Amino acid sequence: MSDGDDQVLNLALDNSRFPLFVQGKTIKITSIELAADTSVVTASLQVVAPGAAAGTSDPLNLAAGGVYGKWLNGSVDYSAAPKDPGLFVIKNPAGGVRLKDTDWKNVVIIVRYTVS
Repeated sequence: MSDGDDQVLNLALDNSRFPLFVQGKTIKITSIELAADTSVVTASLQVVAPGAAAGTSDPLNLAAGGVYGKWLNGSVDYSAAPKDPGLFVIKNPAGGVRLKDTDWKNVVIIVRYTVS
């Protein structure tokens, strides 16, 4: 990957990734939160939700907020327009600060959802 490429994490959140008690029900994703134990001071990432129009994304700005101690965290709120399960893409745009694997100790991704 060159510095001119987006850094991409494909997050496959199909129905099989959710607990058994919600299988066969309608799942709607209301937010995605990322928390990271990292040496990076801040990060401006983007999330592309399933079915998003080409070229559109939602900002996921990671900053120290005290919620997880010294870890950076940020979230994308979809509660006004919940998303269907599917492929979410978390990316660091080519113009952003390059993130290296040695920068990250632990990463937690929290997916909040409703079931009907």
